[in-house]
Amino acid sequence: MANNKTQLTYALKDERIIHISEVESGLKCNCICPACGEHLVARKGEKMMHHFAHKANSECEYGYQTSLHLAAKDILSEHKNIMLPEVILDFRNHGGSYKKLKISKSRKITFDRVILEKKQGEIIPDVIAYSGKKKIYIEIYVTHAIDENKLNRIRKDGVSTIETDLSKINRSITKEDLTEILLTDNELKKWIYNNYENMWYNRFIGHSIRLNVRGNQVYNCPISKKLRKGKPYAVLTLDCFDCVYCTDIIKDIKHEYKYLLCAGKERLADIKDFSISLEERVKITDAQMHRETISKIANFICPFCEGDLQVIYGKEGESFRCSNQPYCRFRAYINPKTGEFVINS
Repeated sequence: MANNKTQLTYALKDERIIHISEVESGLKCNCICPACGEHLVARKGEKMMHHFAHKANSECEYGYQTSLHLAAKDILSEHKNIMLPEVILDFRNHGGSYKKLKISKSRKITFDRVILEKKQGEIIPDVIAYSGKKKIYIEIYVTHAIDENKLNRIRKDGVSTIETDLSKINRSITKEDLTEILLTDNELKKWIYNNYENMWYNRFIGHSIRLNVRGNQVYNCPISKKLRKGKPYAVLTLDCFDCVYCTDIIKDIKHEYKYLLCAGKERLADIKDFSISLEERVKITDAQMHRETISKIANFICPFCEGDLQVIYGKEGESFRCSNQPYCRFRAYINPKTGEFVINS
């Protein structure tokens, strides 16, 4: 006997997808299974969830999944619109740092036509929606989410793809509720691949430089996160993972960190940075880093290596130096005329 996971609530009647609530009980429903084509019986008792069953009491592995695919196509074809989820550039999805950038708000688009399960190159998307010359794939997750193989082929095709997760919805879902899920912006819908996000990621990568990683050290940090003997460096786990300029972190075959890609040289941390000049970006970020440096000194933290600062009294009056001398050469004193910190390294 079919269980709740395979019970059909949608079927085909006169080549139209219909819900169990729209037909008479028993064989009078005159419906067939959208997957195998067998005749169905509409079971609408008082104790059980209303559903379609195969006349021969046989199991159909893909009946429920296919019925939801057809229902989704029918809904999208009828309304010809959908709310697209917001687009987030998540660098972790590409192996990069922990930062995320919102690059597009949720928005409504209209369709010219909708096609169900038509082969596109090496894959068969569940639903293909066309808006002018553009198309998006809409995957309906019922029993199996998109696997890595299909995802790689979608990336190869370069077609933006949404996955709608129906795996945990109530099996007796009405057409109205299914319409709400498919057409509105909600937590069940997400981008599996977005061409716009990929374009921005590649743009950041194109403006990044390669920095070698040895152990936990990253050499030649372009924003001089730390200094040792006058040479800039950064600590991978402390500085780079959360750095706004880190765009990708590459591991070798042993899964050890090999090198990273960094957009710090061009001071590109956000999409809006591309709209202003490099000179202006450097001016803004240098001022910000200077404020951070002063804040650390005021809290007796070395801005070069995070070590403790020692207070020394000499001919320059009160000054500070790092306790990690001679490896860290940070020194600073307070200008008696201006009251500002003067840094020597």
